[in-house]
Amino acid sequence: MIYIKQNLMILAPFFLISIPFVIIHRLLEIKKRHYLGIKITKYGEAGEIALMYSFIFIVTVTLGTSIYSFSLPYISQHIYESLKNINLIPFKGMIEFGAHGFVNIVGNIFVYIPFGFCASLFYHKEKRTKHIILEGAIISLVIEIIQIFIIRSMDINDIMLNTLGAFLGLKLLVFFEKRFPNFFNKFNIKNPINKLTLRNKSKCYIITILQTTVWIVMCFNIKYMIQHCHF
Repeated sequence: MIYIKQNLMILAPFFLISIPFVIIHRLLEIKKRHYLGIKITKYGEAGEIALMYSFIFIVTVTLGTSIYSFSLPYISQHIYESLKNINLIPFKGMIEFGAHGFVNIVGNIFVYIPFGFCASLFYHKEKRTKHIILEGAIISLVIEIIQIFIIRSMDINDIMLNTLGAFLGLKLLVFFEKRFPNFFNKFNIKNPINKLTLRNKSKCYIITILQTTVWIVMCFNIKYMIQHCHF
């Protein structure tokens, strides 16, 4: 992903724009947890916010503004170029670009480390390795597919490196857990204690729809900012 470096420049405005939407989303989530009977500590809440921003970080530095500015006519005219550049052969071209290739490898790994670290906070220790590897691979695959439609290349090497980054994030958490076990135990989420009634289930569905709407509105706000601020 050769666009990572230039996309780092737009992180600050994207993060600032997302703050009110993240707050609204979390308030809705707290309400939904009330109906679900799920208990979470303030540390767990902070961890979930960090997880959300780790995902925003991935999307911002990999896709940048392109995801908000492409058009269907442009895609139809240039999609063949992206399809032609798809690489499904592992390790092909990974070390052919000297210093630039090294930076690309490190960048692809680094981008997913925060996600692997934050997501691992909420899985049981015996299950989280497979979950983190699977989630890292799926998120990377989805982003690589999106890159085809914004006229970039899809590369199996990126998926491998991104997944490795998520795994290293998990290992980083394990490293800190061994040294500060009491602190990281505070992030645990307790299992539901209430039997979910039909009424509460309906309320949870409505809240989920509202949360989705919040993210859609945020995307439109970012799109407006891009169009008028010339990012």
